[in-house]
Amino acid sequence: MPKEVDPFEKQGALQRIEPRVRTPRIPNADNPAPCRRGKKGMSIYFDVDTHRMLHQLSLEQDKPVSGLVLEGVNLMLCQYGRKPTA
Repeated sequence: MPKEVDPFEKQGALQRIEPRVRTPRIPNADNPAPCRRGKKGMSIYFDVDTHRMLHQLSLEQDKPVSGLVLEGVNLMLCQYGRKPTA
């Protein structure tokens, strides 16, 4: 009489064989752009109207939106008695 194979034992043998998957290399992951060195990113969510006004102001002032937001953060820090960051 042939020996029965336990289905769980067969499944375990199949799981041990793992395909070799190469992880994609992210260019410059370890070498950020000079303007981002020593800085941390943060996401901010605005309503549609505020987003639109920031972009319009960015165009009028010929400054990036991130620069305008940084100006606002510095004003807030001064208001709370803290030293501005930049």
